[in-house]
Amino acid sequence: RTYNNAATHHVQSSVHEDASDGSTNATNPQPILEKTFPSCQEFLQCYLDIKRKSLLRVNSPIHPLVSYAAKTIISPQALTEKERDLALDLLKPTWSSPKSTETSIGNAISNNNGTSANNQEDVQSTILRWRNAAHFAHWASTPTSREAESKQINSNLQKSYFAFSPWMFRQKSHCCSPTLALQDLSQKEGGNNQQSPLDSLRWLALHDIPSGESTISILDSLDDDVHSRAAELKRLMGQKFVCSCVRCQYERSESASSEENSSNSTLHFTQHQLKRLADLAMQQGRFDDASTLYNSILRTHPHDGDVLHARAASHLGRASSLSFADRGHCQGHFKEAQRLWKEAGSIKECETHPEIAIQVEKQRVYKTLKDDESSFDVETEGGENSSSGNVAFTSFLDDKCFVTGDQTPILSLKECQHIINTAEQHAAKGEKVGGNDGWTTSRHYAVPTTDIPLHELTELHSSFYDIWTGRIRPLLRQQFQLTKTSTRHRDIFLHDVFVVRYDAERQRYLPPHYDESTHSFIVALNSGDFKGGGTFIHSLDKTLAPTAGGMMSFCGGELLHSGDPVVEGVRYIIAAFCYVDLVGSCATDCVGRQTTSDDEKKPSSESHTQPKLKELFADNGSKSEIAVGAVPDKSQPFSFGFNL
Repeated sequence: RTYNNAATHHVQSSVHEDASDGSTNATNPQPILEKTFPSCQEFLQCYLDIKRKSLLRVNSPIHPLVSYAAKTIISPQALTEKERDLALDLLKPTWSSPKSTETSIGNAISNNNGTSANNQEDVQSTILRWRNAAHFAHWASTPTSREAESKQINSNLQKSYFAFSPWMFRQKSHCCSPTLALQDLSQKEGGNNQQSPLDSLRWLALHDIPSGESTISILDSLDDDVHSRAAELKRLMGQKFVCSCVRCQYERSESASSEENSSNSTLHFTQHQLKRLADLAMQQGRFDDASTLYNSILRTHPHDGDVLHARAASHLGRASSLSFADRGHCQGHFKEAQRLWKEAGSIKECETHPEIAIQVEKQRVYKTLKDDESSFDVETEGGENSSSGNVAFTSFLDDKCFVTGDQTPILSLKECQHIINTAEQHAAKGEKVGGNDGWTTSRHYAVPTTDIPLHELTELHSSFYDIWTGRIRPLLRQQFQLTKTSTRHRDIFLHDVFVVRYDAERQRYLPPHYDESTHSFIVALNSGDFKGGGTFIHSLDKTLAPTAGGMMSFCGGELLHSGDPVVEGVRYIIAAFCYVDLVGSCATDCVGRQTTSDDEKKPSSESHTQPKLKELFADNGSKSEIAVGAVPDKSQPFSFGFNL
């Protein structure tokens, strides 16, 4: 229809123009066009014309219908339990199997002392139903998942999602690092699924938008290198088209500089342009390239807080992307990130920078940069100076996961209750002062939990550090065999600790995910006053749920796991994310060997393996939303945010 309408419009326009010259009778135009099915070449030309002027891919990982199904099936209000059972039966999740009820849930149920034998079957059925619903929602909305469980759902449900607007999109120019993308608000948390697709679309600001600059990308993917993008653009725009955006200019100049063994690829670009290129590299997981670009900016703007923070974050991203199973440590990148944050915090102009201040505060509370060489004593590990030697634990998955025994908890019940009370009192103060519940999810993007950072709980600083150094850290060293040798000295470091709350009436579960860490541990703070809960390890097909005071530790960056639903009551845990890295001079030497000087190092044109935290620098909900068709408000700058 579009092809024939376009052709008809063209002929009618020609007839009208001829009639005005007197060469054709305008009142009785002769039928010139016979509507026939177009040839392949004609259709291709029509498609390309529509594609480059009228179609734009929506910045959404999933189609609206898939989003609707995923959100509906996990909504307590949308479906009754019977309807949810019927829906799951129709969808036939590939992970649902008879053994799940027996092996996966039995362990969690056994630790919920408040569950009587008479209603265990009902509780098991509810947990399994909600687990399957949560896993379906995750697999359906994760098109890039590397797990086999998602393949069948994705093949059936995943469809490309484009918006069509011939009058709007042609007003904006193409750029391979665009400032705007279309976002579907109906897929956001709390979004209205009843909105029409057009009403739910908004412009999403991807970068700071300079005055008058409003660009989009007609390419379906921006992850390709400059040569692949150029080939696709020539196919869409014609063989003479050459993209002149900043990204293409930089990558072409970088490629030319590499061939000439020169180092002048960044000389002709502004600070703003280099920052955008560096942020894009972070989004794509090219952390070495991002670090090089941030260093280029800092040569002329050494006190830019945003860039100093981002440079440190690029090293943390590199640490998270490395496989502990393959390397055994972060190659010094975690310690380098901490050193750079500390260095940035000592600059007067950056003292009040919010992200840098948070990292410096965490260093102070967890003493991340303390002299590690002297704190690691192999002879006393597990001995009289530590209580970890008396803790019994069970190992799973070839020593990648451990759970302490019920009789040898890490924390006493009194300590657990004190932590819960402190967190709830802190949350109550936040609600009273700011009008908001102190339990929030705003610190996380990809997998939000309802929590409070421990570094905000001042009353717990001293006691938790003593627990970390005297009980937890020695046990982790023992479990993961982090022994000191003459050639290599590794240790495990805290990066983030949270008190987390799972509530059957609010957030009851956590979808499947990998942690942004090499290792993680969970300490249960209560048991018996809730039903369900626990950590489901997918490769184990089992839920692990220690009793109050018990600890579960595992390779969080390598084991896919999810939080089993709490179907009744409230569950509290401590969740902590750690990195194993080299210590002292070993870390500095390792980073030094990997990097050359800024003048010699070149960003690689080859993409690294996509890291687990690719979404770390994705839309975190803080970027501005602009009604489609509206002009961005130049008085409201948009900042590129980092969730760490």
